[in-house]
Amino acid sequence: MAGAAGLDLIPWIQALQRHLCRRCLTSIPWIREIRCEGCGRAMDCPDCARRRSPALLLNRAAVRYDSTMKDWLAAYKYRGHERLQFLISVMLEYAYEQLLMKLKTTNEIMRKSTDERRGSFYPLLTAVPLSDRRLQERGFNQAERLAEHLAARYKLDYAPLLQRIRHTNRQSHKSRRERLQDLRGAFVAAPAAEQICTGSSKCPYDAIVIVDDVYTTGSTLHECAKVLRETTGMPIYSITWAR
Repeated sequence: MAGAAGLDLIPWIQALQRHLCRRCLTSIPWIREIRCEGCGRAMDCPDCARRRSPALLLNRAAVRYDSTMKDWLAAYKYRGHERLQFLISVMLEYAYEQLLMKLKTTNEIMRKSTDERRGSFYPLLTAVPLSDRRLQERGFNQAERLAEHLAARYKLDYAPLLQRIRHTNRQSHKSRRERLQDLRGAFVAAPAAEQICTGSSKCPYDAIVIVDDVYTTGSTLHECAKVLRETTGMPIYSITWAR
């Protein structure tokens, strides 16, 4: 099957079934077949078709962002259902495994490491930042929590590489053009990003992987990737819980 994710879901199903009823478990719309190789969508993507030489090389997502997943995320982000953090974090692991598989099949893994902790691909993880205003409203950055879980699970490093210097209203109801205009200049590199060694064999990282909860048009992730690419010169990938 062309573009299929090709991953066995059993490990993630087993991890989730201890916390979900059968009905909820079977309602998860896993992305099993990928139609757009750029963003990992289960259908063709006009947004990726428009982009030329993007800084963000590849995105992979775990689930389709259908009405059920929207309810889950809203309950976690806006109504404080902390139990969902674990469930979403476990599901995000599936997206990371999809990214690893894609890099292996295209020979894009840059280093074969003998370090078992690192495996054959050792990225630095980071998260899409919130503005100070949004962080104060919500009390936490869900993307950061997801990235920290993934770092602990795969024994990777996490660092806050980006800062959001301008507050923007929620992007969900804006057009693609409005999103692009709204996000331009909203992010800058944090000091941690500027300190990453680049162009040196001493750099321990193969790439940077940006973590976020949802990929919609990709405007936010592509803007973040642009900043990181210009600052570090490293390959930039992303993973999201939903697409």
